[in-house]
Amino acid sequence: MRKDNLNEVQVFRFEMDVKNFDKMKEFYENSLQFRIIRSWNRGEKDKGLIFDTENGEIEISKYRGKYKPVQNCKISLLVKDVWKLWRKLKDHKNIVFALRDNSWGDTSFCIRDPGGLHISFFTYTKNKPK
Repeated sequence: MRKDNLNEVQVFRFEMDVKNFDKMKEFYENSLQFRIIRSWNRGEKDKGLIFDTENGEIEISKYRGKYKPVQNCKISLLVKDVWKLWRKLKDHKNIVFALRDNSWGDTSFCIRDPGGLHISFFTYTKNKPK
């Protein structure tokens, strides 16, 4: 990146309002084992968490209005060892697709969080694209 690039991203954060805060907290904290780095609780209708994914953040917050689920969005996360992670998560009840080798040069699988968001995990198996 150029030294004067003002739009250089330091951290990518995906934010979402959630209907069932406790289920989502359990999923991201326990199933995926993402570490909570920030939290707030100003009452039942104003609380949230930020999870560290090592190279980005996922924020969930209790939605205060009429809830609308996330639609037409997916998250893809590059991990060091998708095969090891698959062995850990393969019995999860919300598998979208099982571990597979993809013709474009990675191996991946996908699960669905309690709110319906698809999260794919992948590891490059061929030369990493430039």
